[in-house]
Amino acid sequence: MQWRAVHEAETTDSNWQEFRPRPQRVTPLETLGRLFWNPRWNETLYLVSLSERLTLEPTEHSEREIKTLLARHLHMVEPGIERLQFRLVFVRREGGDLIEEITHLSEPFTASGIIR
Repeated sequence: MQWRAVHEAETTDSNWQEFRPRPQRVTPLETLGRLFWNPRWNETLYLVSLSERLTLEPTEHSEREIKTLLARHLHMVEPGIERLQFRLVFVRREGGDLIEEITHLSEPFTASGIIR
């Protein structure tokens, strides 16, 4: 999943950022701790499930849940963002190349109106 802050004058397809990128390195101690407590990873798995559902059989529930989790997380780390947009990008390997396919593009939405 990728997201971006949307500004009224913005019309370009740029500034997309990966939501919750996987860490480059996890220490053995962190790995051990994650075996017992890892709510962020559980929520990330839930987002993957919602993304798959939204791609295969779109529902308002799946999109609303993604928007809520995205807005809640970004409100904590970047509280100044008002309008957001997300897209689902599935990546697959063909030969030696990585192929990206955008399977869903949300309409821009106001983050503060979604946070519960």
